[in-house]
Amino acid sequence: MKNLFLAIMTASTVGLLGYGSVACAAPVPPVKLGDSGWIMDFNPAQVTDVITTGFAGNKPKKGTISLTKAFANSGEIDIKFIELNPATADHFGLRVQSLTETIKNTSTNMKLTGFSMELIDPNPVLTEGDPGGNILGENDNVDDNHPGFAHFHKDTGQTFAPFTPTADVDKSKKITLTGGAIDPGQSATWKGIGIHQIEEKAQQRNFILRETATLVPVPLPAALPLFMSALGFGGIVLRRRV
Repeated sequence: MKNLFLAIMTASTVGLLGYGSVACAAPVPPVKLGDSGWIMDFNPAQVTDVITTGFAGNKPKKGTISLTKAFANSGEIDIKFIELNPATADHFGLRVQSLTETIKNTSTNMKLTGFSMELIDPNPVLTEGDPGGNILGENDNVDDNHPGFAHFHKDTGQTFAPFTPTADVDKSKKITLTGGAIDPGQSATWKGIGIHQIEEKAQQRNFILRETATLVPVPLPAALPLFMSALGFGGIVLRRRV
């Protein structure tokens, strides 16, 4: 009996610590972006299947991200990009070269008819140049292709099917996508958009990627109300005959 008790206690301890063949819980946010010094933080009930590549810290911090977002109704999903420590020097910064998203409509009776992507950047806007290495908003990495705020880039192979952006994607902070739809229980995947945030000496350049979806009730087929009305009328006639 003593040996049996010890065996049970040992098995329980191993299970609690997560060793042996006991399955461990899936990783939860935040997600580390390589050794770039940046992380992603989000609600794991809304954002899943996150895969990142690249983002090495000893060279331009470029990489790719793929993920899945689930919308059950109209509303927002935020992903926070957090610089863990202020930069020690001005730098090209974080560059998502390609973001791939699978958008899932998890509602049962709503159609997803469009959504917007917005970069919310509370930091001071950087300007070109850096006289004397000051930290007052001037940065050598800012130029015509790289505004001094978190912005989108149009990358190779970009496709938003089944949606179409209603504004210029490149260098903007907000993109609205319409012209398509995702039916209840269905999903669609788009890819190829880039995101860039320049790093500034002694500042934490945190920003948010906010996606806002619009879902509307699925309309009944045109003949269905008439059909339901006829059924009701037939029932009334039948009851009268009885």
